[in-house]
Amino acid sequence: MINILWNGQEVDIPVKNTEKIIDLVEKLKEKSRSEKNIITDIKIDGKNFFGEDSDILNGTTIQDVQQIHVNTENQQKLVLKVIDGMIDYFPRLLIGIENISNSFRIENTIEANTNLLKAIDGMKNFVDFLHALQNIYRIELRKMVIMENDVESLFSNLIIQLKNLYKAMNINDSIMTADLLDYEITPLLKAWATILPGIKELILKF
Repeated sequence: MINILWNGQEVDIPVKNTEKIIDLVEKLKEKSRSEKNIITDIKIDGKNFFGEDSDILNGTTIQDVQQIHVNTENQQKLVLKVIDGMIDYFPRLLIGIENISNSFRIENTIEANTNLLKAIDGMKNFVDFLHALQNIYRIELRKMVIMENDVESLFSNLIIQLKNLYKAMNINDSIMTADLLDYEITPLLKAWATILPGIKELILKF
């Protein structure tokens, strides 16, 4: 009999031994959504489901597992925490972008490329967060105008300019990369930094 721990407390979720673990995981996600929580961690017999051991789902049935441990966090609390983190992160990102651009202009390309890849990862994580935000709250965030900023335009332009950065890096064009950072990416990030408090206010209404 499988033992299911929900934030450290044993819970009873009807399952059959012949069911797949992936079916149980879907039930756990549904329970979390109904409680307006987000699953932050799932361990299956001590192995992290969200990590490299997620292949445990492939063909594994309930009878093959002894324990599942699920941790959740309040949906709104977690989202607001991420937004606050983004609000703190963007000023540092902008300073980093300026330094990266300067490095490209003096042909210090090895350091510039290394730091740019980190900055791009940060921007991609931000785009992923916006996608998740829309899915969690079922809102058309991209159709909104927040603090006089058209979110759709900012969203689309950020994705376009990230692709342009990759192109400039692939052809080793330092000047093009620096120009993109100075004249395209920086204004976009400043606009996003401006509207993040507005997005936070929107989430507080839910």
